[in-house]
Amino acid sequence: EPIAPSGGLSPFSTTSNTWSRRIWPIKPEILLEGGNVARGPNGSIFDTEDLKLLSTCYEPQAAQFSPFDATSAAAAQASWMAAQVQKHYRDAWPETIRGLLVHTAQWTDVMRGCFLPDPASKGDYAKLLRICGYGVPSLDRALYCAANSLTLVSQAELQPYDKKDGRPITRDM
Repeated sequence: EPIAPSGGLSPFSTTSNTWSRRIWPIKPEILLEGGNVARGPNGSIFDTEDLKLLSTCYEPQAAQFSPFDATSAAAAQASWMAAQVQKHYRDAWPETIRGLLVHTAQWTDVMRGCFLPDPASKGDYAKLLRICGYGVPSLDRALYCAANSLTLVSQAELQPYDKKDGRPITRDM
């Protein structure tokens, strides 16, 4: 059986949950499918192609399709999604596209169930954010929100942080 439930966190995910909350950013920002691993009947953990994504093979003479997973799979999906947004909004900066994807992300019920034991606790939300980022982005919402809903997009430069006496401080934030 798969280790991670459908809509849950892939076993290949890395998070910023153990990083210092004062200076480190929230990572991951968004979650996309990274595949899974299986638990056998005797409790052993093993890698299986059945729980990976399928793509075209880089050696078409050897095979037409090839399984892949982990950050390669998630990054490929995020890149495809970003390319679709870029195609729709040709003048958008990469930072704007990233912002639209993050803006449309939502936690699944499984993520909330696994990592948000107390919905009234700010600390539990902070933990959920550091484990699952902002959740799973929606291409439909990203394409819709910049043109059809009240979404402020400012493509300008700012420097959010600076250093003073060797330590990070906020600047334009």
